[in-house]
Amino acid sequence: MAVEALHFCSSCGGRLEPALRDGRTRAVCVSCGKTHYVNPIVAAGTLVNVRGQVLLVRRAVAPREGYWALPAGYAEVGEHPEETALRETLEESGVQAQLDGLLTIDTFGGEQEPFGVLLLYAAHADSVVTRPGDDASEACFFAPEQLPASIAFETHRRVLRRWAAEQRARSEAAP
Repeated sequence: MAVEALHFCSSCGGRLEPALRDGRTRAVCVSCGKTHYVNPIVAAGTLVNVRGQVLLVRRAVAPREGYWALPAGYAEVGEHPEETALRETLEESGVQAQLDGLLTIDTFGGEQEPFGVLLLYAAHADSVVTRPGDDASEACFFAPEQLPASIAFETHRRVLRRWAAEQRARSEAAP
């Protein structure tokens, strides 16, 4: 959200105007002087690996509607990113996952989406039964050689390439 998108002070209801503060243009209340900071969005998701297959969801909403992605979404106020990752996985795929640890931290944003920070967690599940919901039209598990070409986000593509290479190396090293 740009500074220009803010109109009223959350403290007193006064009008906000752009003003230079700390070397940056920020929204400042003309009545009480409070500076309003627009902080980046935090999102979290999972790379759920079950028996060498990864869970992907087909997006049913913009941005990148119709493309495949790891289950992920925005954190809600008061929600830890680990909770966000598990909630989004369940909402989008119907899969109850368990986290195995933080996989990567990256940034996102650009033409079709706001800027933010993405925390992706490695995860596993006891079942490959899916039930797409929330903002997904499909949810499926894919082997490394079956990954769809239409992956929605560059961050997800990088993580999936690394995961697929690790899976292939494991299968080649297996007796």
